Amino acid sequence: MELLGRREVAKLLRVSPGTLWAIVNGHRPGLPPLPVIRVGRRQLFRREAVEEWLLKVEARSLCSADRSKS
Repeated sequence: MELLGRREVAKLLRVSPGTLWAIVNGHRPGLPPLPVIRVGRRQLFRREAVEEWLLKVEARSLCSADRSKS
């Protein structure tokens, strides 16, 4: 299991640390919260969980794109 820090995940997703915070805390409408492991004040992310989250977000965007075409 590979654990990533906040900076690594923000870089992987190509978002700012502030945007990552908003995603983790469920403050981005239309995006499910990103799973996080909290160890004290640290936030760690399993690489597999981040990849699964990306697939879920991609599937949602594809479904909404299909609905808008109808």
